[in-house]
Amino acid sequence: MTHLLSHFNQSKTQILDTMWNSPGKKSPIVPPQEDPNWAPGWKFNPTDEEIVDFYLKGLNSNGFFLNNMIKFIDLKDNHPEKIHENHSHNGLGIWYFYTQRVPTGNPSLQAGKEGYWMGLKNPTNILIKGRIVGSKKEFTFYKGDFAHSIETKWRVIEYTLSQAPGAIERVLLKIYMKGN
Repeated sequence: MTHLLSHFNQSKTQILDTMWNSPGKKSPIVPPQEDPNWAPGWKFNPTDEEIVDFYLKGLNSNGFFLNNMIKFIDLKDNHPEKIHENHSHNGLGIWYFYTQRVPTGNPSLQAGKEGYWMGLKNPTNILIKGRIVGSKKEFTFYKGDFAHSIETKWRVIEYTLSQAPGAIERVLLKIYMKGN
């Protein structure tokens, strides 16, 4: 049974790599209307549980991730408008990225040259079968510096795994514009 599951997962990975590993594609994903390999109407829209249990758990435990589907970015070097211009979304106006978590000790996710991300609420636990497997926290992008900033409609949800303190942590970001 274990061999069969291993073969299934390997075959599934090969199929997904073939679908998303074509040259000339934008990252992290190409909307279905631009890519003949995607079935009409198909959208990448994982649940919170799927994000934590499949995409983050695989990446943090063994480095597995779907090549070209979710890219790594440095959020502080990417203004949301640049992300919008340079990367394809999931067909629903949502972008997914991996990044290295930067513990700062304050509610700001990361500050860059053009603005910063500020936490809106406390983290929310993500449960699977009653067990906490991760959390998510929403941030808003503010244009400008801390003293003279303007709130934008850009939001990011940061998904993290529940793991031991001090562990190297990669997180998954879900970026979107409020109201779209």
